[in-house]
Amino acid sequence: MAAKVHEMSQHRRQIPAKLFQEYLENVAQAHEPQASEIRHSELLRSYAELQFRLNGNARCAICNATVRHKVPITVERPDGRVDHYECLCTRCFEGEKAQSVRIIQQLGEARVEQEPKPPVLKATDFRKKKHVSKTRAS
Repeated sequence: MAAKVHEMSQHRRQIPAKLFQEYLENVAQAHEPQASEIRHSELLRSYAELQFRLNGNARCAICNATVRHKVPITVERPDGRVDHYECLCTRCFEGEKAQSVRIIQQLGEARVEQEPKPPVLKATDFRKKKHVSKTRAS
């Protein structure tokens, strides 16, 4: 029985060379002088995927759903309150993003900030139009 457990833990910790290579490339690119937010986002994603392969999934701090990529999240509210989450599922992340002033994902120096997108409204005229009735003169 102990041999099976050891074998399972060894199997779980093996990661594909391609994944590890991608992670190292993202680390190298993130340390370039003009590291953009896209590079930081890719670094966070590849690090989270590496952690998933090594340690398995996590749970959403709000709804307890299974989360593949565990990335710490900080939410800044309109009233000035700041909430910290170990990780959030996509649905809770989008909900928090819609209700916040800013949402921050950060691991070490890699930092990605997002702000809610303004709602898209159609340019519709809701005013009532006055109908002018035309009467024929007889």
